Amino acid sequence: MGLVCTVLAACASAPVSKPIERTPEEVRAQLEFLIPARVEDRRLWASDIQTSFAYLKLPPSTDNLCATLAVIEQETGYRANPEVPGLPGIARLEIDRRAASLKIPRFAVDAALLLPAGDGQSFGDRLTALRTEKDISDLFEELIARVPLGQKLFAQANPVRTGGSMQVAIAFSEDFAKRHGYPYDNAQSIRDEIFTRRGGLYFGIAHLLKYPNSYDRHIYRYADFNAGWYASRNAAFQRAVSALAGRKLIPDGDLRIPDSSLFREHREGETERPCLHWHRSSRSMKRRSVVICRLKIPSSSRKRRPGARCSIWRTHGVETRFRAPRFPRSR
Repeated sequence: MGLVCTVLAACASAPVSKPIERTPEEVRAQLEFLIPARVEDRRLWASDIQTSFAYLKLPPSTDNLCATLAVIEQETGYRANPEVPGLPGIARLEIDRRAASLKIPRFAVDAALLLPAGDGQSFGDRLTALRTEKDISDLFEELIARVPLGQKLFAQANPVRTGGSMQVAIAFSEDFAKRHGYPYDNAQSIRDEIFTRRGGLYFGIAHLLKYPNSYDRHIYRYADFNAGWYASRNAAFQRAVSALAGRKLIPDGDLRIPDSSLFREHREGETERPCLHWHRSSRSMKRRSVVICRLKIPSSSRKRRPGARCSIWRTHGVETRFRAPRFPRSR
């Protein structure tokens, strides 16, 4: 977090009402100035960032450029395919964990790892030589493609789900490429491209900036980058629901349980529950709790029944009185 604050402090600038048109050369020059001097190939990083902004049709404002650099610094420190300490042990633990969940004996896993991989080495030798995120991604891809046990272990799903200099989700990148295309013609696969400098930047910047919102500060985008698009907006909605329902909700940005089918019976999320309660009681609320009338006397002179909690809105000479429904407290 300290690194992010340092980058943002160096990028601090007064907001402007209209983006200033700048040439690609000017944008690259600013990026080279902002990227830390310790970074190798600053010119190439600056070029790929500027190109990504151009392909995505995003304004290369100082705020947007600095937001991008802050995420790169925080996530990988300007490494397109970062090395992971202890990666062979991590990979073997993941294989053993999945095998145990499927009740596959360890000797069967050991036998599968003795099989030759595409480069002539055994899968076990490939595993012990793992260094980078792409290494482990390629190993799992080949296990799934060539070894029947690999297909059973990973169910056609590579467990490496993020990658690249901005640690962007591979599923997001593949979906974004389907909907918007990928501008580089010589790409083999989106998964492989994420582990290149240009691909990791293109999809990372898209995830950070390429979606409509009304945020007035980039700090909300940082939260969305980690928790998912609109997580900040959803957290604000959760606070409003918490105030209306009179119950504590964690403003984590998750409005619903992502996959309620994982449970034997349908389960409602903590935020979803009060909203559904209000929806189900909407018919009785219309009869008992909502009154729309012409403004003839001041609202302050109207008598309220004991226990009624009311809010007043005035719109175009019409007063709407809404009595919030009583919501049962959780036990």
